[in-house]
Parts: sequence; C-alpha cells; structure tokens
Amino acid sequence: MYIGGVITTLQFCMMRLLILMCTVLLSNVLYGQETKLVVKKNTKEGTRFGDVISDVPVEEYYVLMSDENIRHGTYVKYRSVLGGIRVIESGGYQNGKQHGLWEYYHNIPYIRSINSIKEKGNYINGRKNGIWTSFYLDTI
Repeated sequence: MYIGGVITTLQFCMMRLLILMCTVLLSNVLYGQETKLVVKKNTKEGTRFGDVISDVPVEEYYVLMSDENIRHGTYVKYRSVLGGIRVIESGGYQNGKQHGLWEYYHNIPYIRSINSIKEKGNYINGRKNGIWTSFYLDTI
C-alpha cells in the first residue's frame, strides 16, 4: 500500500525479495544444464587370466542431456578388487574439459597401493594449472 505516495519498508523488502527470486530462477533456467550419468566398462584394459578378463576398469561420469558427447560434472575411474574398489583417477569436467581438482592414484596390482594418491592438481578449461604434487609409493 502506498501511504501518501511513499512505499512502506515492508513493501520495499517484499519487492527486493521478489526481484531476487526471479533473478535466481531465471539464472537456473538460462545457465543450469541437465546431465545424465554414464557408466562405462572398458574390457580392453582388463587383466587377462587365460580367457577370462578380470579387474576391468569402470568409468562413471556425467554428460549433458543436450549433447551426450560432452562430459559435464564429476568423473571417476576405478577397478573392483577383492575387498573394495581401487580408484584410478577422479575429478570433474566442465563443458567437456577437465576442470577443478583431479587426483590420479597408483594403479599397481598386487602391491599395497590401493587408493594411494600418485599425483594431484588443478585443471582450468582442460589445461593443468598451478602447483601439481606427486607422491611416490615409498612415501605413503
């Protein structure tokens, strides 16, 4: 209500809240991208014991629903081993390019290296950025 042509404090706060809500909703519509999870087993990298492939790496990542060739979101590559999961690498993608913190793990079968970090660092738009740290097995 206007009282003598002046907006009350309550009305002013309500208008600001309404504008803020509209801005947030509009930005989600414009910039939010829907993704879907992809789980991919790579039998070419498996360890062969005779005719049986075991220890097959699995990749889990998200792709854009608008273009399934573009990775967008979290990424992890791992192997299932007796007693758990052996992570090979993990990180994230932004519009098809590696982005943010990535960690690579020692991937040596039958050695006590399960989920021991080999290297970690940041990517920005698919390029390594900043200081990268490497770890040797004897320092873990």
